[in-house]
Order: sequence, then C-alpha cells, then structure tokens
Amino acid sequence: MIYGRGGQDEIQGEEGNDTLYGNENDDLLTGGVGNDTYGYARGEGNDTIIETADNSGSLDRLIFSDIDASEIMLRQKGNDLIIEIAESTSGAGDGGSILVKSSVAGDLEHGIESIQFSDGTIWTKQDIISNISVIEPEGIIGTSGADSLEGSRGDDLIIGLAGDDALSGSFGDDVYVYSSGQGGDVINDGVNMSNEIDVLRLTDLTAADVMVARDGENLTLTIIASGEVITVQKQFLSDGYWGIEKIEFSDGTSWNRETILDIGRDDDAPTVIGTSGNDTLNGTGDNDVFDGGQGNDVLVGARGSDKYLYRLGDGSDLIDEVDWLNDVDTLKLINISSSDVVAVHNGVNLQITITSTGDVITVKDQWYTSWGNAGLESIEFADGTWDREAIMAIEGIPIVGTNGNDTIEGTTDDDNITGGLGDDHLSGRLGSDVYVYSSGDGNDVLDDKGSDIGGVDVLRLTNVNAADIVATRDGLALTLRIISTNALITIEQQYSSRNDPYGFEKIEFADGSSWNRDALMELGRIPNIVGTSGNDTLTGIWFNETISGGLGDDVLMGDYGSDTYVYNSGDGSDRVDDDSYSSSDSDILRLVDINAGDISLARSGLDLKITILATGAIMTIDDQFDPRWYYGLEKIEFADGSYLSRADLMAINESSQTLVGTSAVDFLTSASANDTLEGKQGDDWMNGAAGSDIYIYAAGDGNDNITDREDDRLSDIDVLRLTDLNASDVALVRAGPDLRVRILSTGHEITVWQQFSSQSDFAGIERIEFADGSSWDRSVIMAAESGEITGTSGNDTLNGTSGDDDVFNGGLGDDHLYGAGGTDVYLYSSGDGSDYIDDEATEPNSVDTLRFTDINESDISVARNGVNLDITVLATGDVITIDEQWYDENGYWGFEKIEFTGNSAICSTSQRCRPCARSPGAYQRNTKSRSPVTGQHRRPLPKERKSRQYVPNVKWSE
Repeated sequence: MIYGRGGQDEIQGEEGNDTLYGNENDDLLTGGVGNDTYGYARGEGNDTIIETADNSGSLDRLIFSDIDASEIMLRQKGNDLIIEIAESTSGAGDGGSILVKSSVAGDLEHGIESIQFSDGTIWTKQDIISNISVIEPEGIIGTSGADSLEGSRGDDLIIGLAGDDALSGSFGDDVYVYSSGQGGDVINDGVNMSNEIDVLRLTDLTAADVMVARDGENLTLTIIASGEVITVQKQFLSDGYWGIEKIEFSDGTSWNRETILDIGRDDDAPTVIGTSGNDTLNGTGDNDVFDGGQGNDVLVGARGSDKYLYRLGDGSDLIDEVDWLNDVDTLKLINISSSDVVAVHNGVNLQITITSTGDVITVKDQWYTSWGNAGLESIEFADGTWDREAIMAIEGIPIVGTNGNDTIEGTTDDDNITGGLGDDHLSGRLGSDVYVYSSGDGNDVLDDKGSDIGGVDVLRLTNVNAADIVATRDGLALTLRIISTNALITIEQQYSSRNDPYGFEKIEFADGSSWNRDALMELGRIPNIVGTSGNDTLTGIWFNETISGGLGDDVLMGDYGSDTYVYNSGDGSDRVDDDSYSSSDSDILRLVDINAGDISLARSGLDLKITILATGAIMTIDDQFDPRWYYGLEKIEFADGSYLSRADLMAINESSQTLVGTSAVDFLTSASANDTLEGKQGDDWMNGAAGSDIYIYAAGDGNDNITDREDDRLSDIDVLRLTDLNASDVALVRAGPDLRVRILSTGHEITVWQQFSSQSDFAGIERIEFADGSSWDRSVIMAAESGEITGTSGNDTLNGTSGDDDVFNGGLGDDHLYGAGGTDVYLYSSGDGSDYIDDEATEPNSVDTLRFTDINESDISVARNGVNLDITVLATGDVITIDEQWYDENGYWGFEKIEFTGNSAICSTSQRCRPCARSPGAYQRNTKSRSPVTGQHRRPLPKERKSRQYVPNVKWSE
C-alpha cells in the first residue's frame, strides 16, 4: 500500500498490483501496470487518477470507505470521467471530486473498471457509463444549426448537436456522439484501416428505441419516438472498411460490426413497412419483407417466401401466413436470442413471448392440419435458428399447480401440465400432452383417457431415471414408485381393453432415456401387483398376474388368466377371490417360506381355509368348492418345492365341518356333509345344504336366518338346537311359507325359510331341541299356526302362502302385499302409506278382507282405475290399489269385504264388494284374454289394461 503524506501528493505505483491512498488535500495518483486499487474517504479533496498504461484486461477499481452511490454524480468531459462527491450536510465542507483520465475513451481500456461503495454496492464499467448524467463535449462540436464537421487523421470525438449535420471522422478511432433530438445526421467515415474502431454512441437511446434498416449501401437508424434518421453512408460497401464498427446504446449494450452487417444480408429491404401505431399490413403475393415497427400489428403474408422483421419494443404482433408447399417463411428477431423468449403451442397457434417486454408474437394456425405448411418454416435469433421441425416440437401452454393437492384438467389441445408439490389429480384430455414430474412432487394420479389416435402423451421425469423407480401393474393402472421418496405415480387405464389409446405413449427419464408404449404395455403382460403394509384390495384383469398383498389383511382378485398369489409368513389374513371360467387357467398360491407341515386346511362352506400355524393368520380361498366353474386355486406351492394339486384340494370337500361365526353379520355355508353351524351374535345367514345339519342358537344371538333345502333326502334330520331356551321361552309363527321361532324374552326371531313350502317335503328343519332335553319333531313344527306377516317401516314386499289363511300388516311405507290363495286379511292404519294389494284367490268360498283399524267409510273415496280399485285415504292422500278387482266377472281376484273401524262393512249380496254397476263400455269382457296354447284365461298384458278412469259419486251396493 502507498499512502500520501497529507499534503498535495503525487503517488506513482509500480508494475505490480498497487493500492494507493492520497489522504487529505488534492493528490495525483498514477497506478501504472497491474490491477490497481484507489482508496478515497470523505473530505480527502479533489484527486486525479491516471490509469492509462497499455494493460489490456487489467481490473482497476476505486473504493469509497464511507460514501455510497446516492452521494455522487458522474460527468463526462471528453474522454475523462469526473466523480463529484456531495457534502455530508450542507456547508460541511467535506465534498470533493475525482478526475479519472481517459476512463470513457472509445476502447474503454483505460481508467477504472469498477467502483465499490461503502454499503457494498459495486458498479461495473457499463454501470459507470450508464450512470453518467452530464456529458461535456470536448472535441469537434457543432452548433444548433446544420453543420458540416470533419475530423483529423487521428482519433476524433465528434458531436453534431442539434440540426441535420454532415459528420466525417476520416482516419483514426472516431466516436460520433448522438442524443435524441439532435436531428437527422449523416455520417461518412471514409476508408478505414482494418484495425480501426469507429463508434456511434447513442447517449439516451436503447436498441428498442431505434429501427434499423439497409438503404442500398447505407445504414439507417430511425429514432422511433421522433422519426429522426441517422444515416451511415457506405456501411455495406464491400470494398474496404467504410462506416462504423460499433453502436453503443445507453443501457450498456452494443452491436459489433458483424451484427450491423447482418442487417444488410436480408434478401431485400423491407417491402411492407408499418408505422409506430397499430397497423394491418398485407403482402403482395411475392417474397415480402415485413417491418411492422411499433404498435400491435397484423401482418398477412399470403403467397411467397416472406420474412417478418421484429425488434424489441415492436409490440404484440399477429402473423397470418397462409403457406404454400415450397414457401419458406421466416420470423427474424433482430438482436433477440432464443433465451430471451418463451414459445408455447396454444391450440393451433404459436405464441412467442418476449420476456423482457411481455409482448407476444402470435403465429396464426401454425398447427392447423388442413393447411399442410401453415405458419412459419424458420425463426432466426441472434444466436441461432429454429427450423420447422423444431417449431412443430414446441409444447403446449404450461399448466402449473400449487404446493397443495390440485385437480387439474387440461384442454382439448396439446397441454404441458406440472402438478408440483402435493398429491395431484391431473387430466390432459385430448391432444398430445406432457406431464412433468420431479422427485418430491407427491402421490399423483394421471388420468389421460382422451388421446387422439396417433397422439403421443408423455410423462417427463425431470430428475428421475429408470433405476430410481419400481414400475408395477395394478389392475388396469400402471404405478411408478419413486424409490427415494416412496411416492406413487398412478397412470389410470394404461391397460384398458378399449380401443382408445388410454394412458401414455412414452415415459422420459432425466438421463435422456425413455420407454415407449410397447415397453409400457409389456409391463402389463406379466405384471407384479404389490400391496402396501395396510389392508389392500388388489385387482387384476385379463392377464397372467403375480399379486403380492404384503402385510395387512388383503383382498386379492386375479380374475381371468393364470394368476400367482405370493404369500410370506406374517402377511396377515388374506382373502383370494379368483373367479375363473376357463379350464386352461392355472392359478397358484406360492407360500414363499412355508411348508406343508406349517399349515392346516379346512373347508368352510364353499371356501377353503388355510391356517398358518405359526402366526394364526387364515387365508380364505373364496368359492374353492363351487362345482360350477373353475373358481379358486389349481395349485399350492410350498417353500421346499412340494405342492398340492387341485385334486388334493377338492378332496377336502368330504369331511364334516363346524362353522362358527363372529359377533358381526356372518354368512355360513356348508356342503353335503353333516355339519354344525353356529352364527353367534349378529343377524346371521346359515345354509347347511345337504346332510343332517345342526344349527346352534343361544338367547341374544340376534335375528338369524336358516336355509336348509334337501333334495328328496328323507333320511336327513336337520336340528335347531336352543342351548339355553325351553319350549315355554319361544313361540312358533307361520309366516307364509316360512317358520319364525320367536324368542319371547328378546323379541328376536329365527326364520327358517321355506319350512312350509309346497315344493319340497324336506325343506327346513326336522327337530327343535331345548335346553331341558325336550324337543319338538317335524309334525309339531308343521302344525304351527299362521301369524301376522308383518312389514317394516320401509317399502316392503310381503308374500303369503298358497291356500293358507294369512294376515298381512305392511306397516309404514309403500308396500306390495301378495296373498295368493286362502282367506286373507290385510290390516291398514292411517299413515301406512300407499300400498299395492295383489290377491288372486281361485276358491269360490274364500273371503279376502281389507280391514281399516282407524278409518271409517266417510274417510275414504274410491275410484275404478281400469281393472283395479283405487281407495284414497282423504286425510293423508295415500292410495291403496287393489289389483285386478274387476279382472274377471266369474273370477275371485281382489276383495270380498272391506271393514271399517266402526264395525261397518261393505260387501255385495254375492260377497263381492263393488262400486255401482258398470257403465256401458267402462270395462268390457274382451279385456280378458285366453292363452293360445292352453285356452285358459290369462291376465292381460299391461298394454291391454284399461287406462285410468275415475267414477264420480260412487255408491256401494248392499
């Protein structure tokens, strides 16, 4: 470090990297060669820095120890930079200045390269130039009029000022300084040497503020705001180095000679030129060059290989290019790189957004299939070109979810969907869609069911490779498990049998590899469907599947195909439901670490029970013993290589069983042996089938149901054993064809279905055994009297017995009551709903009665409805319909009597209740039809029955 002595010092650095501090008073600091540092603190006077050594690439800096950027002002005087430091407070006297010689010379290689302030802010060279607020000319300076200024053979600084000036720098590295409002200048910089650098410096204009064009051999720059034109003569003359080598803009950007000359390489100058407003420009049909300029323009190219010029700030333009096969239409983005835009596929249009301005260029119908080559064939950037293939590969508009659980539905076009964090449900619908997923994005469900034929839907895994996932098939779905996060991506309907191409055509990985649709479908040929550690329901279909439920009590359904079920000790109590209809299927249970001695086998109804002795877990093979099809397993394989065949398994069928239920609702079914069934608590269903079966019941076991139908086996004795009940504790009630054993203490009922069925003499039970050792045989049971057939509070269908006298009480709800033969009684109370009564008696002496418990004759109205009788309860509006009351004059359908609460009744002398005599044509006998086969009377079909007909003022016959 080199420090001043407090006076007016002259400090000279060495050839290395020096640090110079002038301290107080006005000092002269010369750094010399190397990367030098100049220090300055408030109150240290007016210093001068000379850093002009020929040291290209050096990085010299000025450091303010207690001054920030808001406390200085930059001025340019000629090629020198002047830094003015304001006083800390007015009148403090601690202001100052620093003169940096040649710091803004044309090559920008001299002076300082950066300024560092006390708050840490650092200005680069370009920042320094951009922050110059005052420029004081020093060189060849014009007036406010039209001047003709000519430089020397050396390096000139030429400033025309206002007026339309003619400026000529001649030899040397000349700098032409121009500010907005200085008029239409013409620059003529004669034949130059190849190493000269002539510069046009636009002090308050950026590239977006000018429109650049070639005019013959000349370069023109039009100031968009004012319309002023700077003309650089002979810029494109191929003989020599005429014109300028660099254009510098106020924002620090610049164009070199190659960029400038590129403007002249267009095949033609603009042939269709717009204004600074919103224009609609139409092409000529030839090869046109469009320059819409500023404003939101509509550019219509028509035929020909057209070129569209666009610069920053030109607005949001629409390009309508109806193409022809051999045309090559180009969008040229002048001084705009491909990284400066975002291009998306929006429907059939291409949208190019300029990121710095937000302006959008829309290319209409780029993907319109009816025009084979609509839109553009090429887009030219400052850093390269996109051909038509690259353009057509542009993806749809990104649809991005939140960090939560999103449901996103795409459009009918090509979509780009990113669900982001959270468990998302994503549906792209029609089009060739791209789904983007990154590790950590959660458990996503992808539902793409609407791809067009030929469309390509892609799952793009941005940071995941094939080795990072486990792919399995789960029914019709494909699941991808991310190993590092255990997250699942579920692709629904990937293996759908429909002709539509559901699911995906491609999965792309981070390393550039991919799986096509054939590879994805191959995963489904022999899928590996794996469950979780919980209770799973895993479903396969159509293929030969390998299913492993894992831990938990799982339901495994393989369905068609030759399926393999994998089970390990500790996997829980699984249920296998394999309903195969083909004798060629071979379904296997593979016990990975279990041998034959580690299990016990038993039959439970139609199911096979496999108990794992070490854990007590029970595997249930559903319907293994159903003889109708090929349900269940064909083979059980053990860890030591031994196995049981289907014949081995089916031989378990012959032994007697004891089936015990749980406290819930159970369905217990045995086979043809002598079985014992005990439902326990809950409303259970027990079916002993053939054999002499025992049904065990204790008080509190609930409302059980027994179905026991033998096929003409008189020797079978089926027993209901009441373990803690005697004969005095129960009542037998006949309810149609069924027997109800009512437990008096609890009100529960055991229903023995079809005990009194006329179709079989052996249905139901033959004996009821009581706790005290007594019993009732079949004759006592069959003598049970009919009781009420009672409905619930809902809509019931209650059936009576054929030939027996039944009492129906449908209760609340709209019930359907069917009495069949016998003298039946139907009980009805106000509020019981709209019931439908169908009583088709065939005996002439049966008297079927509708008994109103709380309704008088004045509380109803009656009407004939075709062959039916409608009785309306006036207080509630409910309608009781008596089916086919008028079906046959000589038949016995419907009622013979209606009884009211006041002991009154309505009937006819023939015990046939009727409204008044039929009016002519109200109901004709030909409504009754005869069967063409038997000649017997049959019911009319619904279309034969009369339409609804109300009879007003109905009177009843006595």
